[in-house]
Amino acid sequence: MNVDAFSERTDAEILEAFRRNVRGCWRRADKANRIDARSWYPDAHELCLSLDNARGLSIETVAGVVAAISPGLRWESNVDYSRALIGWHQGTLEDGSLRPSIHPDL
Repeated sequence: MNVDAFSERTDAEILEAFRRNVRGCWRRADKANRIDARSWYPDAHELCLSLDNARGLSIETVAGVVAAISPGLRWESNVDYSRALIGWHQGTLEDGSLRPSIHPDL
C-alpha cells in the first residue's frame, strides 16, 4: 500500500476507502465465510473475556495481545499463541504450572 496515497486525503476519504474495501471483501466471500464472519466478533469477545477473567487482565489488554499476534495467523493458532503469551508473561502456563526460567543472556 502506498502510504503517500493517503497523505493528501481527508479522514473521511480514508474511512470511505476502508469501507469500500470491507464491502468488496464481503461481496466476494462465499456463504460459509459469511456465516463464520458473523460469529467471529462475538466469539473473539468471549475469548478475551475468558482470558481477562482467568488472568486478571483488562479486556483491552487481552484484545491488544490477540490483535498484535493476529496478522497472517489462522484463528486457532492466534488463540493458542495468545493464551501461551499471556501465561508466559504472568509466569504461569495455561495449566497453572510455573513457566521454565530462561537464562537472561539468551
